[in-house]
Amino acid sequence: MIGLGKAIRVQRMQNPASGRIFTVAIDHAPSYGVLNGIENIQAVVDQVARAGPDAMVMMKGTAERCFRPYAGRVALMLKCSTLSPFHPERDVWVAQWH
Repeated sequence: MIGLGKAIRVQRMQNPASGRIFTVAIDHAPSYGVLNGIENIQAVVDQVARAGPDAMVMMKGTAERCFRPYAGRVALMLKCSTLSPFHPERDVWVAQWH
């Protein structure tokens, strides 16, 4: 059973016509280093936001640095875990939002 607060937040992300949510993951596991094509992360966030996704998924640091202009226009799904070079087979928690 989904809680009321969570249900409301999910519904805000849903496209009213289709009932679906189109999300785009912006960044990746930091232990991989910077991947080709996302060296300028602000430019990537700007380009994706202009395309009009329902939500963008990113790490806390990327969100703090790049997402503010899109708050309220695009939903943010915060990624709080990532792969570690010490545990490459599983996600580990790396952040909390306060």
